[in-house]
Amino acid sequence: MPNGYLTILPNGDVIPCMLLQTKLGNVREKSITRIWNNSQILSKLRNRNLLEGECSRCIYVDKCAGCRGRAYEETGNIMATDPGCWVNIGRKLL
Repeated sequence: MPNGYLTILPNGDVIPCMLLQTKLGNVREKSITRIWNNSQILSKLRNRNLLEGECSRCIYVDKCAGCRGRAYEETGNIMATDPGCWVNIGRKLL
């Protein structure tokens, strides 16, 4: 979850992280501060109350919140449960 970092690609495009290739803006067109403060996607990602499934109920939600890129890649929903979560995988194996 973007609570302290972003990825800036060589062309200036800003994305939440390398696994979540959703363009938030471009630093050649807008300041990084403006992108950080005004992105609806980042606002959604920061709101852990919007997490769904196992991630929303996890005891580690304040520290982890899962991989939003992996959730989006597999489900099309950035707020879905992280399908590669080691906590959930551990539960399924028990």
